[in-house]
Amino acid sequence: MKKITLFIFTVTFFACISSAYAYDHNHSHGGIGISAGGTSGFGLTYRHEFAGNPFGIQVTGLPVVYKEDDKIKGFVSGGFGMFVTVNRSQWGRAFVALNSSILWSFEEQGSDPRMARFETPEEEEFLMYSFGAGAGVEFCFARNIGFSLEIPISVFFDEDGFASVMPIPNASLLYRW
Repeated sequence: MKKITLFIFTVTFFACISSAYAYDHNHSHGGIGISAGGTSGFGLTYRHEFAGNPFGIQVTGLPVVYKEDDKIKGFVSGGFGMFVTVNRSQWGRAFVALNSSILWSFEEQGSDPRMARFETPEEEEFLMYSFGAGAGVEFCFARNIGFSLEIPISVFFDEDGFASVMPIPNASLLYRW
């Protein structure tokens, strides 16, 4: 199932690449902001569109670690995506994307040397990763502010293997240059 799904996503992605056009070849575009979604991850994001071609990448990440009642808790979210701009106009652009993300949540019991004989160390972890391909649009406001919305078909996996297939949207708000 995994191989068939990956094959379908790859064929779709390369079919959309063949129709990419209307790109400004003079300079590259970049942007920073926030992103959230099933396959983009959530947190701070950086996007870069390469000069001379319609290809680009997006990297997203957010680590959160804190201590509560002698327990260390936290999560790490990260995402990586590649996209191809298929049409660009004054209002924004249309694109296709291939993304992957990971979410790791953990909780560890701290070890107080005075209480070691009464406690048993406990750990609780959750790991989920996903990948997906989809299409999206980016709207440009006030020349340097962009809002992007993408609808991918997302495949999710957890510690036990395949979890689900769902169309969970990705959204980003970016300052662009």
